[in-house]
Amino acid sequence: GNVALFAIFYSLGSITSIASTIFLMGPMNQMQRMFESHRLLATITFLAAIVATLLVAFLMENAALCLILLVIQLLALCWYCITWIPGAQSALAGAFK
Repeated sequence: GNVALFAIFYSLGSITSIASTIFLMGPMNQMQRMFESHRLLATITFLAAIVATLLVAFLMENAALCLILLVIQLLALCWYCITWIPGAQSALAGAFK
């Protein structure tokens, strides 16, 4: 349905955003930096959310689960982006203490 189609295109947009930074940094440098210890969990969560969204959209066609995964994907993208800003994770953690 429409939600699955949206989920597919949203996920393709997420993949495109990663590809754009690969273009800027070079593929090897990007891959090495994506999996540095301070952003490893954010990277894995973001990539897993993309894969899970696509699997649910293609295989299950469950609109409610697609929407939940899209929210998780958005939050994971925000977290992933924050890991690229020096000191942002510490500042954000301090704000919620």
